[in-house]
Amino acid sequence: GPVIFGEDLREQPVRPFATVRTRRKVMIKLAEKLIFPEEQTSDGFATNQTSFHSRGNAESVVRELLQNCLDARRPELESVDVVFTIDMVPTKNLPARQDYMKAFKSARSQREQYDHLSPKDIKICERIDKVIQGDKIPVLFCRDNGVGIDDNHMNRLLSEGNTDKSDEGAGSVGLGHLAAFAASDLRYVVYGGKTSGDFTGSGRAILAARMGGGGRNSPLSPRGTLAQRSKAQTDLFDSSVEYLREPPRILSEEFKHTNQTGTVVAILGFNYFGEDPNCVTDRILKVSASHFLPAILDKRMTVTIDNRLVSGDTIRADSSNIGSFLDPSGAVSRRKNCLFPEGLAYRSYRTISEGSELEHNLGTLIKLRLLEGKERNTRVNIFREGMWITWEAPGLEPSKFAGYRQFDAVVLPNPQDSPNDLYQLIRTSEGPDHMDVDLANLNSREKKKLEGLFAEVCDLLKEKAGEVEGETFVPQGFADFPLGSVSKAERLRTPARTPRSSNNSEEGGGRGDSGGSSNGGKREPRNRPNVPAGQPKKGRPAEVPLSAREIIEDGKIVGFDCYINEHSHPKLGVRVLRETGSDETCDQLLANKFFEIVDSSGTKQSDPYEIETESFGRLKVKLKQPFPVGEGVLSIDLVVRK
Repeated sequence: GPVIFGEDLREQPVRPFATVRTRRKVMIKLAEKLIFPEEQTSDGFATNQTSFHSRGNAESVVRELLQNCLDARRPELESVDVVFTIDMVPTKNLPARQDYMKAFKSARSQREQYDHLSPKDIKICERIDKVIQGDKIPVLFCRDNGVGIDDNHMNRLLSEGNTDKSDEGAGSVGLGHLAAFAASDLRYVVYGGKTSGDFTGSGRAILAARMGGGGRNSPLSPRGTLAQRSKAQTDLFDSSVEYLREPPRILSEEFKHTNQTGTVVAILGFNYFGEDPNCVTDRILKVSASHFLPAILDKRMTVTIDNRLVSGDTIRADSSNIGSFLDPSGAVSRRKNCLFPEGLAYRSYRTISEGSELEHNLGTLIKLRLLEGKERNTRVNIFREGMWITWEAPGLEPSKFAGYRQFDAVVLPNPQDSPNDLYQLIRTSEGPDHMDVDLANLNSREKKKLEGLFAEVCDLLKEKAGEVEGETFVPQGFADFPLGSVSKAERLRTPARTPRSSNNSEEGGGRGDSGGSSNGGKREPRNRPNVPAGQPKKGRPAEVPLSAREIIEDGKIVGFDCYINEHSHPKLGVRVLRETGSDETCDQLLANKFFEIVDSSGTKQSDPYEIETESFGRLKVKLKQPFPVGEGVLSIDLVVRK
């Protein structure tokens, strides 16, 4: 019989044809799918928890990406190297593109049919149309050489509402990871990771709920998961999908630059944070340099930006040049969409580099630098494991150091330090966004302990800074009223009845003594009508020192030059009023007269009677209509706003 390579084929077992087909089928790469599970929801494009109707700012998006990279640092490596790549990729490489298009068109058409598209929904759909119809789409890639992503970590990453703060996790995932979606006009983010050479990939597209699927008219979730296939869900915490085992085409180029471990996040339809595309490199560098200042300074992290849309625009930030990316003249007050301004970051850079290391037994590194020259306003910045958390920690707010020499300080707790658990208590109190120390996140024992530790830090800083000697600073031309010059008003007895009132600006009515009233001593319910024309919205008075002087032109008051002292309120409302002089002893209270004001740029505010400010220091207030000098006394009123 026939012999090949010395073997008689007649002696070999016959293989069934079906088995051969089965083996061939196993070798076929499974197609990528975007799976939208059945779910009882009616969420629209702009009504889900991620607030996609507004584009994400660079600070929140870049911070979230870098935070997970830093947490994923491999212990055996000195630093984690992060690379941001901005590129245009073929639209055909969009993972599960047909599934995405089908879900988007179906969700939009169903909502149009029933007139459920809001103006915000329409804007979102227009952005998606504009991106998806082009030959190429902009993508922001974030790659690191950390520990990577396995199936368990991917489960936590895609389980919205879950948070991972374990020391073993590859990043602090939680609600914060949704920040990346705001930078995607497609609302589509893809994740991939290697652990010991094994690949795990998935992604999430968040569109709008729709009906249909599986031949049944059942509601489908707005959240689609990128996977190879769906599998039977047998457990409450089962992901119910099979993740990708090979990098999709859109990630393949990035994974050529990784070794055995690493992670890549791709933000598809990148919207440049709603800013000028030519400024993206600079924005990423500034956020990296400010929010991760200690991590880069002590060589735990490097950040490289490869902007392929701009020829030769590849820049690396490391410990040798990080200071050059921070503007010394940048604002030091908090502004809209800016949690940690450049001016404060540069001050912290100088404090870490030049400040004095304080001796204490708190088990954490604390550095202090006294402010000189034009630098003003004390700040205590908390960094946790190289990442900025807050400059308003409870008990360490700027107002706590009134009367002491102004300084800049940094508190740098790390897990290997803090015998008093300062590091762990701060981390537990942060919440999912890791940008605040919120005592409400702690139990009573933890809260008391953290308050005590912060009180020790406060006392230490006061001791090292020293009390102010000499007069308090008052801007030139402003009056200074000593604290002892104003005494507490004597409380006067008022009639037994509740006086009638026109609408007072704060209370909407007068207050009367409850004694002798007709209802047996109980206080009558006060009427709080809507704020009438000529009155600003109500507000809680702000106990903030204020100096002001009139700006007079041609015998008329046209505005005020104010100086608002340092405070801890997130926002203040500034109003101008003419007090009537009536009080609770009058038979009828008269409403104070408020004046319409415009800001220094001449743009009218949303409330014509109020300017809202998030900062302190000098502020000019202009009246819409000048007020004749001598016809009354005007004053500045401050209220607290959220």
